[in-house]
Amino acid sequence: MRTRLLLALVVPVLSAPLAANAADLSAFAEVPTPIWGGAYVGAYGGISGANGGNFGLQGELAGGTVGYNWQNGAVVFGIEGDGGWAGMYGGIGCPLAPAIACVADDDWLASVRGRLGWTPTPSLLVYATVGGAFGNVRITTNDAAFPGFSEDRVGWTAGAGFEWMFLPYWGFKTEYLHYDLGTFVCGVGACAPSAVNLRYQVDTLKFGFNYHFY
Repeated sequence: MRTRLLLALVVPVLSAPLAANAADLSAFAEVPTPIWGGAYVGAYGGISGANGGNFGLQGELAGGTVGYNWQNGAVVFGIEGDGGWAGMYGGIGCPLAPAIACVADDDWLASVRGRLGWTPTPSLLVYATVGGAFGNVRITTNDAAFPGFSEDRVGWTAGAGFEWMFLPYWGFKTEYLHYDLGTFVCGVGACAPSAVNLRYQVDTLKFGFNYHFY
């Protein structure tokens, strides 16, 4: 249900600034033509929901962003890194021992991505992004006989978003990203009498602010 909510939010949220710019809001007429090229830093918060993960990982996100853009006319391309706290968790009954509760969690999530975008108006950047993803996956149990297991994982992420320069130097960003860190295996005897597999796939929706140095 959390994933369906995320996907239902993505389309209207990503399309909202297009409508606002088409209306040529006079309240922001004083904002100068932005220069998207250059370095920027920012902060974000967001929510996540499971996508195909058998533990139903979901939760909240918060962290920071740093990046650099190059601009050629209406085309903007660059590189961005982000990362921070991820309060994601989910649980199931362990295989062969349903009385044992297996809980999976991830307390940090990061990525390094390339971005390619287009500026339909000078103050709006719409972009696609893809790159590497990194996080920690852990499974614990409510039974002292099974100590659990933790592992740092590397995978990929891809998505899209927009950024709206609503004031000089300041942009508001909304971004959808799909993360895939592969299949995490908690071996026999670590989480249950049999191996426990966790397919790590989550969808995220992030909101944030960036400060641009131009």
